[in-house]
Amino acid sequence: FFAPFGNKVMFASNRNDGNFEIYTIDGSNNVARLTFTPENETRPAYSPDGSKIAFMRTSGNASTSEIWVMNSNGSNQVRLTNNGYEDNRPKWSPDGTKIIFDSTADGDYDIYTMNPDGTNVTALTVSAVTDAEASYSPDGTKIVYFRGSGTAQEVYTMNPDGTNNVNVTNNSVSDGSAAWSADGAKILFISFRDGLPGEVYSINPNGTSPMRLTNNGFFENTPVSGFYSVATASNVSVGGQVLSNSGQAVSGARVFLSDNFGNTRLAVSNSFGIYAFDNVASGQDYTVSTVASGYQFDTFTVPVNENIADLNIIANP
Repeated sequence: FFAPFGNKVMFASNRNDGNFEIYTIDGSNNVARLTFTPENETRPAYSPDGSKIAFMRTSGNASTSEIWVMNSNGSNQVRLTNNGYEDNRPKWSPDGTKIIFDSTADGDYDIYTMNPDGTNVTALTVSAVTDAEASYSPDGTKIVYFRGSGTAQEVYTMNPDGTNNVNVTNNSVSDGSAAWSADGAKILFISFRDGLPGEVYSINPNGTSPMRLTNNGFFENTPVSGFYSVATASNVSVGGQVLSNSGQAVSGARVFLSDNFGNTRLAVSNSFGIYAFDNVASGQDYTVSTVASGYQFDTFTVPVNENIADLNIIANP
């Protein structure tokens, strides 16, 4: 997962002592370990402002898992749930006031929300089958999740208070692992509607215009909310060159483009210093930050209302 301001990537790994811990890596390949326990820490998620990380901690026998939160540097780890059930997959609301997760507190998996301090736990779904893998739309007005069991799974949406549950995919095969496009105009999901293996599809939030996006003979896994942009009539391109202070091209620079909801995309400059983002939703401001070994760059904001081909990024002296 990218940090909201694009300067780090966060991940879980068992690279050191056999159990999963949470790490970050920056543009200079500096790796920082954030957790140090004999348990497994996975599913990390940055808060919208990047100051906090919600994550899942699983006991050694994997019989229970709880949601925790910590500062972005790994300090001040606080347990939010403490119920002896499986509490999984935390994600933040776009305004940072809620954490959404799924839990077996009622027997099977259902979707819950709570405040970032663990108070006000509220069940959004109570069904006889699994409801899981929920995430907020970029504007916070909808939640996408999957409902079902085995090969009978469908993608649903609902309001943030759990009302107005709508079956978006509504077919006889398994559809799940849903995520929002960066502009909220599409839902990305994995489907087996064309047989094995599962492929990535997009669909409008109202269930219209399903479209297959991958077709490579391999199984595609979970899309990540906020890191996909599907072309629409209002999408544009943004690009330019990354240059040293003396005007020389900087290759291999990581350029991060972040919208107002904390969704971040990455482009890497080529040997001529050229970078480009396609299918950028217009009509909003974006934050641009850049990382390249041996250089320092200012972070800045740019309004995007049309195609931009000359957004050059120049290193500090």
